[in-house]
Amino acid sequence: MDDCVLQIIGEIGRHTDVIKAAITASNEEKNKSLRPLKSKLTQFQRRHTELSEKFQRYLKLVRKTDSEHFGQEMLAAAENLAKQKNELEQEIERVKIDIAYRERVVTNEKVIANALLTFEQAVKVLPFDDQRKLLHLLLQQIRANRLNPEKELLPADSQTWNIQIRYELAGIR
Repeated sequence: MDDCVLQIIGEIGRHTDVIKAAITASNEEKNKSLRPLKSKLTQFQRRHTELSEKFQRYLKLVRKTDSEHFGQEMLAAAENLAKQKNELEQEIERVKIDIAYRERVVTNEKVIANALLTFEQAVKVLPFDDQRKLLHLLLQQIRANRLNPEKELLPADSQTWNIQIRYELAGIR
């Protein structure tokens, strides 16, 4: 069954319509996942601007008054603002990295087709346990049903089986 599944995955690489549909779905999913991240980034950047302005007001207040008379509460508040600003800057960088990573997702038809076509060869060099684990990660369910030649037309090529195989990819609905 593993060889059959590997051949089917490789065969997908020969069907540009399937690859194009997968790319379209991938791009839609990518855009959906980017929207909340970009919204989060915008919120963080607004908050960062607010904190920066507030911190600048504290600095101006310190410069105007004698720093010896600057109260401990005001000093603690300024330090707290600086800490919040620093943490927010780190979070902004994490979100930017996440956005950049998701935007770099490969959706080139030729790259995907070549990867699918060489998938079987690449998997075959792995130890059996690793092959099994990989297929388990990729596939959620496999069902094999006999084809009824009276109802369904069988392709004429020699690599056709008289069964119909349906599979569900793990994590994809």
